[in-house]
Amino acid sequence: MPSTLTLHKNVETVRRGYQAFNSADLKTLTELFHKDASWHVPGRSPMAGNYQGRDAVLAFFGRIGQETGGTFRAAAGGAAANS
Repeated sequence: MPSTLTLHKNVETVRRGYQAFNSADLKTLTELFHKDASWHVPGRSPMAGNYQGRDAVLAFFGRIGQETGGTFRAAAGGAAANS
């Protein structure tokens, strides 16, 4: 009997986010991140810190691209979700 695997909508959203990040798709990232989003980078590196608000988070993502000459790629490990 054939089976069909249907991905949970949250898994699809996460995958869209990674794809948007890796292709610098700011339109999609803006749609996916809430205006009050926050991002924390631990450590003491020049990039460490708390980024508050969607604009600050997206600016941080842009900085990653600048600092790496556009070579950085994010990769999702596994993703699981339920309702």
